[in-house]
Order: sequence, then C-alpha cells, then structure tokens
Amino acid sequence: MDDLELYEQFKDLNLRFPKLSLEKDGDSLWSVRGDLRFSATFSGRQIDDLYSIKITIPKKYPDVLPEVQEASNRIPGDFHHYQDDSLCLGAPIAVRYKFKKDPTLAGFVCNCLIPYLYSFSYKIRFGRMPFGELSHGTLGILEYYGNLFDMKDRRRIVRMIQILAEDNYREHDRCPCGSGKRLHACHGKVLRELMTLQSPVEFNSEHNLIIRYLVKTAIQGPYSSLFRRGR
Repeated sequence: MDDLELYEQFKDLNLRFPKLSLEKDGDSLWSVRGDLRFSATFSGRQIDDLYSIKITIPKKYPDVLPEVQEASNRIPGDFHHYQDDSLCLGAPIAVRYKFKKDPTLAGFVCNCLIPYLYSFSYKIRFGRMPFGELSHGTLGILEYYGNLFDMKDRRRIVRMIQILAEDNYREHDRCPCGSGKRLHACHGKVLRELMTLQSPVEFNSEHNLIIRYLVKTAIQGPYSSLFRRGR
C-alpha cells in the first residue's frame, strides 16, 4: 500500500479517534500512536475507557496485519501478549477473519483491537472475560480451530489444518472430521474461506507448531504418525 492510500485510511480512523496521530519511525515504518478512547457494550454492560497505544504498520500491510503495543503499561504481560510485548489480539486466523470484514485501519482498530481492550477492562471490573477465553500460545490456536470446525478430536483438527498447509483441498475426498461425507458437503465451505485468509506457508507454520506441541505434551498419546503426510 502506498503512503497516500495509508494516509486516507488514517484520516478515517482519526475522525473516529482524534487523539491518534500518524508518524514515521526511524526504520521507515509508519505507526499510529496516542490515546484511544472507546465506548463498547456487551450483554448490556457498557465500558468507556482509554488506553495509550502504538500500532506499527508493516510494509506489506494489509497482507501482513499491524502489531499493537500498549504504552501505558496498564495491561500486564501475562494477559495475552507475545514475547516481543505486542498484544495477542487472538488466534492469527481469527484476527484475519475480523479484519476481512473491513480491511482498513479503522476496521482493524474497531473489530480487532477494541474487543481486546474491552475484554481486559471487563475482566478487571467483573473478574471474568466477556467472550470466553482461549488458552495462551499454540494451545489457543488449536482450541480456536477446534471451535471453528466444531470438533474436539485433536487428531482430526490437525488433519483439517494439514489440508490447508499442503494446499490439498479436494472436494470429493472424505472429510477428515469423520462424518463420512465428502468435503464439499461437510467442512468444505469453512476450508475454502480459510484458504483466502492465509497462505499455505502460514498454515504449515501453525500445523508444525501444533504437532510439536502435541508431541511435547502427549495429550492423547503418541502423535508421531501425524508427521507422515499423504501426498
């Protein structure tokens, strides 16, 4: 995205959140900084709050999503952060789903960032998360895919992700979920939509992370057979 188009996106964002500014960092990356004041409601519980944030916009935006840091240190590091101290807004594919609804800076802030900030404010006030809470790290990614596919069997979830990792969707194959149906009549729609959100390389990275996690933790016994991929 060129600078002019990015600036147009920022103008729209700035109309909604006037305390934010667009700046260029020393490494030639654009960033959005400042106080983000929001009002959000879930199940009748409205929260008005303010956070100081920095949104770093990667050079390959919007194909690569921005990273967010919270500058006022209100949010502790054990609340859904990555190791580089950026905020974990959710499982990567979940964030892409939300961003796809409105692939702009304003869409990213409203659909991806504010729900995260609202969740933290909600938990501080009411002692629990408003939308439910996935585990941290790789297990959270696995749980998200399980919810997305409506499946609990981790072996079958891994085989679904393997289709995406290998770019090997064949609509007349049997669905790995065990229903006995062909893919196109079962989980095909979900898989086809996922294929528009990430590349096979990105799915492969998640697939390998999950395999290593399952082998390491041995949640359901040996997983070595999952490394033998059919071609």
